Amino acid sequence: VAEIKLRASESQFRSLAQAMPNQVWTAAADGLLDWFNPRVYDFSGLSPGVLDGAGWTALVHPDDLAGAVERWTQSLATGELYESEFRLRRNDGIYRWHLVRAVPIKTETGEITRWVGANTDIDDQKAAVQALADVNTSLETRVAERTKELMVAEEQLRQSHKMEAIGQLTGGIAHDFNNLMTGIISAISLVRRRLETGKTQDLDKLMSAASTSAQRAAALTHRLLAFSRQQSLDVRAVDIGELIQGMRFLLNQTLGEDIQVAVECPPTLWAGMTDANQLESAVLNLVINARDAMPAGGQLSVTMANRTLSAGDVRLESEEEPGDYVEIAVTDTGEGMSEHTLAKAFDPFFTTKPIGQGTGLGLSMVYGFVQQSGGHVRIESEVGKGTRVALYLPRAVDSTIAGPVEDHGGRGARTGGTVLVVEDDPTVRLMVVTALNDWGYDMIQTSSAHEAIPVLRSNKQIDLLLTDVGLPSINGRQLAEIARQFRPGLRVLFMTGYAEKAAMRGQFLDAGMDLVTKPFTLDGLSEKIREVLKGGS
Repeated sequence: VAEIKLRASESQFRSLAQAMPNQVWTAAADGLLDWFNPRVYDFSGLSPGVLDGAGWTALVHPDDLAGAVERWTQSLATGELYESEFRLRRNDGIYRWHLVRAVPIKTETGEITRWVGANTDIDDQKAAVQALADVNTSLETRVAERTKELMVAEEQLRQSHKMEAIGQLTGGIAHDFNNLMTGIISAISLVRRRLETGKTQDLDKLMSAASTSAQRAAALTHRLLAFSRQQSLDVRAVDIGELIQGMRFLLNQTLGEDIQVAVECPPTLWAGMTDANQLESAVLNLVINARDAMPAGGQLSVTMANRTLSAGDVRLESEEEPGDYVEIAVTDTGEGMSEHTLAKAFDPFFTTKPIGQGTGLGLSMVYGFVQQSGGHVRIESEVGKGTRVALYLPRAVDSTIAGPVEDHGGRGARTGGTVLVVEDDPTVRLMVVTALNDWGYDMIQTSSAHEAIPVLRSNKQIDLLLTDVGLPSINGRQLAEIARQFRPGLRVLFMTGYAEKAAMRGQFLDAGMDLVTKPFTLDGLSEKIREVLKGGS
């Protein structure tokens, strides 16, 4: 009876399998296939019996065969569901992807008696997935190409803006320097001509005109260095509140009677890290700009406050850093600036003032100075309402506050000693040596470090090394290190027109060293030499 039921069940299964649109097959417990429905033979074009046993493997794509057999062997060993995707060869020789599944038929005791499997054609789905992947890849490629094109366009725009800024910068420099050089050259030419003809009247006036033009040229270079953040700064802890309060008289004199001035400083204001002299110049620049923006009068305030900026407070796409700062804000009730003007406010030589009433370097100088000091600048403005410019200077962690610089006075007074002068520019060297001779110093002059080193190694008396920083081959700072190997404690005074590493004096100078910035006056050089020789630095 059981055998009759089993045969009836198998007959029903085969009838059902033959009616199904899928490929259906069975296998014995050992995994050898022994029956296939007509769909299998229709697909393969093979005759019954050919696929029996392991003959089915002839239909599998060679690249997929090893994986299909490995998974079939694993299912036979574990009795787990068999599932795999591989390609089967159709009767026309074309391979199509199939999802192949097989389940074990078990007795009540769990013994596997047979396997029943089915092959489902998934080639169209595979093609659709591949097409979608190709579309995504193509889209990613197009996005990457477009992004690259945008980056190139952005770089070209940035380069264009850079060239525009450089053009504006060089044009402004050329304009101002040509005017200044004309004044100097013309004055010297007139002095020479009058000396040749024996006419000495008005020589003082002409020399004063040349000196004034030269000093204006020096101020222009200092402003350019400030804008480029390369000026020499004496950064130290400064009582900013006391400094600003000390400027009250100067501010009142600068602004006049039509502008009301308010200076607010909390008693708990932190000290800030800055160059006191440059900060005074920066605040004065901002005050002058505010004054010019209020031709009919108005109100101006200089306020100070402690500010702690977190990572969320700093502006994106800026050089701001979180930390503690001292804020100095100059606010006016003047004309204000449009968005276009505000975007160019820090550009060098950009000015909205009439020709001859502004160089366009004021705000750019302030910006460069504050950035070089480790701080940043924020500016807010609205047409018709006024402008607020805030300087953020780093809080001083050192409690030692720098005192005011004393003016010792005196013009060329000798303190005695021998000076070794190292300067590669013959004109500058001639002027310095001549001045030292007039002041009564003994001197030794050289044009390079290579010439100076033998002198330093000799037994000659040297009380001061006066050297340019930007010497060829071995620079002035390196020369000072070499000099102190032969003469420990030798006092050194550096001269610099521009030296990137000398921009922060505290990091550049050791004890017994000081620095004077070109162009300097001879009186200023004389006083600096006196200070260094006396032990001040």
